[in-house]
Amino acid sequence: MRVCRDRGLLDAALAARVERVAATLESWLADQPPSLVHGDLWSGNVLFTPRGPAIIDPAVYRHYPDVDVAMLSLFRSGRGLPRGLLGRPASGRLVTPRGAVPALSLLNHLYLFGAGYRDGVARAAARVLAD
Repeated sequence: MRVCRDRGLLDAALAARVERVAATLESWLADQPPSLVHGDLWSGNVLFTPRGPAIIDPAVYRHYPDVDVAMLSLFRSGRGLPRGLLGRPASGRLVTPRGAVPALSLLNHLYLFGAGYRDGVARAAARVLAD
């Protein structure tokens, strides 16, 4: 967030909202051990083959177990997942009754790809702070 702010990608008001969200993280993350996750799961890394789905291009690391589901939900690319999976409360993502957004990934996209991701960061912060 600070690097995005320093680059002029976030204004002071949005940076303050993101900091308020970050300050509450530990209060709603589940107390569970991290597990191996794909690390870069989005629709481009999910293939549908005659034998079933296949996941490619892993960037494996340890995180909360549902972080991969959160990544799939980021760009609405979770089609084909079991009904209710994307909306269930889970750790590793910003979970609110209004939806889930992996904020770190949105900030990372803002940093890497520019201002086109600013509105997504703003919407994510607003959803979380509204609950």
